[in-house]
Amino acid sequence: MMVVYGVLLMSALALGLAITGLLAVYRSSKPLFVAAIIFLVGGPLAGYVAVTNASMLQDVPRALGVDSILHDGRITWSLADAGVRVYALPPDAIANITAGGEVYLNSLPPNRSKWLEGWRGDYSQHGGWRRTPMAPGRHWQLNAEAGTFLVPDYFTQRDWRMVRHHEDVARQIEAAVNRPGSFYAVGRAGTLIISPAVRKVFYIHTPYAG
Repeated sequence: MMVVYGVLLMSALALGLAITGLLAVYRSSKPLFVAAIIFLVGGPLAGYVAVTNASMLQDVPRALGVDSILHDGRITWSLADAGVRVYALPPDAIANITAGGEVYLNSLPPNRSKWLEGWRGDYSQHGGWRRTPMAPGRHWQLNAEAGTFLVPDYFTQRDWRMVRHHEDVARQIEAAVNRPGSFYAVGRAGTLIISPAVRKVFYIHTPYAG
């Protein structure tokens, strides 16, 4: 308890010093005051964005060299994290996948990070990488009426209504998993789909997967 009180006291002192410093800057130079506010707000915000992007990239095998997130449509609350994410597939990765297929993908080392969960980016525990068309699994089944995989069926109805998604993204995912030419792997919390044809990686995830 003393440690908690100590942390609270130090935080209060730091806040007091920051406010005192800002008031002094405001009195001396308003442009400098504005710059200080931008720095204080922008610095943590930029750090948050960087950490968030690094976390989202962790769901893709790092050896693929994926570093660009094209779309992130997700819902997050205390007990659930569900959504649809799209990454750009680099030219080198496309060439390697085209040449080596699932053999190459299954040879990729798992991601390792002391800050993030070790299972992220590791798809060897659920059968590894396979070619499409996708086979029905425990979580994602063929739609009874359409006879194909439909993205909304991957989620609960409530989650799908809340996920920020674009219909064209859903159609691209469905085209990738229902036709030959792409690759997919099931992970602990989602399914990763690689489509060399459209040069994209799709990650659909829900706490009920795996």
